[in-house]
Amino acid sequence: MRCLSIGCHPERSTGWLIIVMYHDMKANERPGFLSQLNYMKSMADFLSPSEATALLEPGHHFTGRYFCVTFDDGLRDAVRYAVPILNERSIPSAFFVVPAWISAASAAQPTGAKFISWDDCREMARSGVTIGSHGRSHRRFSALDDRQASDELTLSKSQIEHEVGQSCVHFACPW
Repeated sequence: MRCLSIGCHPERSTGWLIIVMYHDMKANERPGFLSQLNYMKSMADFLSPSEATALLEPGHHFTGRYFCVTFDDGLRDAVRYAVPILNERSIPSAFFVVPAWISAASAAQPTGAKFISWDDCREMARSGVTIGSHGRSHRRFSALDDRQASDELTLSKSQIEHEVGQSCVHFACPW
């Protein structure tokens, strides 16, 4: 895989994969997001996280140009404004969620929560969006001992799988 640098022209090179990570989106940012997606589509194909990680398997050589679109944290506005655009264009994507934030938001603010709900996650998963882990509580992994890190990974994975009803095989490290 080739690393793209500032001096590189991605539209003229091949053999690359870029993971594009977003956090949030507001209503007035939809046109800009659509413009970004159109620009990416003019240069490359979109892959799901599973397709992207398959390309990165040892010994696998690829010559295409690819983007993988992801969102961290599970913010409600990102779901409200980005997912319809992605689904309308059949662009695969992933949302890396924090189960502790979803549960707290659902319990404290059922209608005005900043974070998505488990129902949102289930609906996204049914539409083809990958739901991945962003840790159980968004802790800085470099500050955790092995047991704490293991708990962050295993507890988030099991809760996502329980709530969404699908396997959780992707993780985006917070911080």
